[in-house]
Amino acid sequence: TIKYGLSVALENVSLEVNEGDIVTIIGANGAGKSTLLMSLLGLVPISSGEIYFKGKLLNNKKTNDIVKDGIVLVPENRQLFPFLNVLDNLTLGACLRKNKDEVKNNLENVFRLFPILKEKTKQKAGTLSGGQQQMLAVGRGLMANPTLLCLDEPSLGLAPLVIEEMGAVLKDINKHGVSILLVEQNVHLALGTATRGYALKTGNVIFGGTIEELKASDIAKEAYLGK
Repeated sequence: TIKYGLSVALENVSLEVNEGDIVTIIGANGAGKSTLLMSLLGLVPISSGEIYFKGKLLNNKKTNDIVKDGIVLVPENRQLFPFLNVLDNLTLGACLRKNKDEVKNNLENVFRLFPILKEKTKQKAGTLSGGQQQMLAVGRGLMANPTLLCLDEPSLGLAPLVIEEMGAVLKDINKHGVSILLVEQNVHLALGTATRGYALKTGNVIFGGTIEELKASDIAKEAYLGK
């Protein structure tokens, strides 16, 4: 449960992401999806309840320690460093890591996933297209070497073709051993990528199950339309 003053943002929300899963959280604007992701990283204090990752309690841990543990957030609206170039933005994603060889391997993997970023390493992030900026935000997240990658609205403002490419990239990332927790307004990306899903409505979980169960119900429509 998370409260902002007297306002309840999340109430008795319970969910899980198993190793190897792609789990999506759907819901209308204001349902509490972004608040939920931020709470996992210690960016929003919880009012009650417990958060566990790999059996360890995360409550009251500092964000940098949570990132070291393996949870990484790609935030809504990307939040890049616009006046730094592509390579500098990516390098900052690995600022908590010490093993230079592993960092180099991660960088090569990012360039494999997003070849356009390799071509634009010296270009300032703020001058990239919207799709390229989102690629850079995901790449920066991967540079922290997550075991659980949380993404907040990665399709926001992107063209349909770029959204389709992003779905393929997320599946590739997952195939290489990274579990994914995806908050997404685009119903096709969310339901076409995830293996399980939850629906939030005004801070409450109203559904949890497989994607097939979610597709077969009216829950998805209700979650996106806010009815």
